[in-house]
Amino acid sequence: MQPAEGTEAGLPRPQRTWAAGIVATAVAMAVMDGIMMTVALPAIGRELGISAAASIWVVGSYQLAIAMVLLPMGRLALVKGPRHIYLACIALFGVASLACALSVDVVTLSLARFAQGCGGAGMMGITNAMLRSIHPPSGLARGVSVNAMAVALALTAGPVIAAIILGFVSWHWLFIANLPVVAGLLLLGRRMLPADPPPVRGSRPAFDKGEALLCAGAIGALILLLNSLAHDMDMAVVLTLAVMTAGLWTLVRRRRPSLLPLSLLRRRGYRLTVATTFCAAATQLISYIGIPFLLLDRGCTQAEIGLHFMAWPLALAAASPLAVRLANRFAPGRLCAVGLLLVAAGLTILALTPKDAGTLDILWRIALCGGSYALFQIPNTRALVASIPVAEAPTASVTGALGRVMGQASGAALVAMAFAGWPDQRAVIALFLASGIALFAAFISGLRTPSSTSGT
Repeated sequence: MQPAEGTEAGLPRPQRTWAAGIVATAVAMAVMDGIMMTVALPAIGRELGISAAASIWVVGSYQLAIAMVLLPMGRLALVKGPRHIYLACIALFGVASLACALSVDVVTLSLARFAQGCGGAGMMGITNAMLRSIHPPSGLARGVSVNAMAVALALTAGPVIAAIILGFVSWHWLFIANLPVVAGLLLLGRRMLPADPPPVRGSRPAFDKGEALLCAGAIGALILLLNSLAHDMDMAVVLTLAVMTAGLWTLVRRRRPSLLPLSLLRRRGYRLTVATTFCAAATQLISYIGIPFLLLDRGCTQAEIGLHFMAWPLALAAASPLAVRLANRFAPGRLCAVGLLLVAAGLTILALTPKDAGTLDILWRIALCGGSYALFQIPNTRALVASIPVAEAPTASVTGALGRVMGQASGAALVAMAFAGWPDQRAVIALFLASGIALFAAFISGLRTPSSTSGT
């Protein structure tokens, strides 16, 4: 079957179903790969003989890559065509997964994870463009909803799958498991994904390679600066990265970048929503790293860590229907603030868990954090869409995703600082840090008003 061109009517059935399934599977794989690594960090660190702080690079390099190339990948898809770039990114993700599985030290693994993150960024950044070509306008909302459900399922199933795999084989198999999925996506994608429309002179924006490199370099330098501070690098390295970060961002601003939609950030509601998203993502990432190490320090096996950890996403999924109903009744800023305050309380209680606490005593604390996070996530997502005009939604979607990824990358750097500074109390300090950031996020969210979170 030749791929049909994406039109205003979308793809015909059953090709539309196959194509939507491919996109949902691809983004779920990219999300699941990230969360499985947080569960596997203790095992990776132990086998490679590295410190807990050094093992953070396995997560940080993935987030670094996504943060650096998310905006350029989205722009490149507009220029070259989304299908072409999308399939290339899936292939890159597969090749990088194989390289991760063959890694024998943290440097090689981190570099392979960076390449994997570049492929993941392409899949995440181009998802909306693919969905617009797959679904007709009347079915686009449903298509986006199905995709969101796939991400939620990946977040829920990731810890369980990681626990099962690590209970029988080494962490290398977490990456090997990606290979048959990637092969299937490529084979089906070539047949079922919508073809790129033929280029029409002047219809596609230009891709400014200089701007893309500057944006990627500026974001990368900023995150590397944070990581260099976290890993106690030489002061000359820190100062060099600081100068590079300032210089690159200055050049980006002078070029009046098209990759960075600065006009959106001038909208108060959107700006506050992205800032809340940034802080909440940092909270979540630090928690996702801190909780496995807390369980490890309490003598849990790798399988037990995964099974305990799944209380977070399961509670999030269970609380989601309630969060939807509350989001229909209350202003998003205040509801998100309440959810984040409860997350902060849950993390604090978890950090103060007695040494002799039983399994149920730990599980309800983790579940409190996950269920409370649902009270933030759902209304915040709705506010992110409502705070801008419909015509600017695609650009805002990529920018919002960048805010989330940047928050995660910054969270990885901060938790590495905590691990390096307080190795004996690493998990407890990390959870207190996450709690403090959640409190700050609640404060930012409280500044939002109903009028500031509605589009015009």
